[in-house]
Amino acid sequence: MKALGAGSGTVGFLLAAEQLLLAFVGGGIGYALGIVLARLLGQKVFGAAPEPSMLVLLVVLGLAAVVTLLGSALPLRRASRYEPAPILRGE
Repeated sequence: MKALGAGSGTVGFLLAAEQLLLAFVGGGIGYALGIVLARLLGQKVFGAAPEPSMLVLLVVLGLAAVVTLLGSALPLRRASRYEPAPILRGE
């Protein structure tokens, strides 16, 4: 994208947005699987299934976003600093 004229900030923003999208999808899938397994195990072990909580979903998605941004901060900085011309030339 940088080779097409996008600035470093734009490249960083697009990469961070993609990482956050993956974090939210992964957090949502993990929450859904957790609810299903908690209901199955709760019913079999304790005789009562737990109720899903919106607060837990928000915490899970928030933690997924924070961990993703912290884990991708250094690669995002590096990716936004590269000059594309030497890379495209194969140097």
